[in-house]
Amino acid sequence: MSIAQKLVLTVILFAAIIYFVSSTTCPECLKQVPYGTLNQHYAANHPELPSPVIGGHGELPKSHGKPHGN
Repeated sequence: MSIAQKLVLTVILFAAIIYFVSSTTCPECLKQVPYGTLNQHYAANHPELPSPVIGGHGELPKSHGKPHGN
C-alpha cells in the first residue's frame, strides 16, 4: 500500500470519526441527527412521541444569561 493510499484512508477514517462524534442517532428511526438537534428531529418526524431527551435540549445546557461566578 503506497503512502498516498494510506493518507487517503487516514483522512477518510478521521472524517468518519468526526461525523459520528458530532452527531447522535435517533432511537426510533436510527438516522444520524446532528448533535443538539434531536428534539427538532423528534418534533418534525415523530410528533406522536415525547422527546427522548431529559430536559428537552438534547445538547449542553444553554446559558441562563448571567455571567458565571456571580
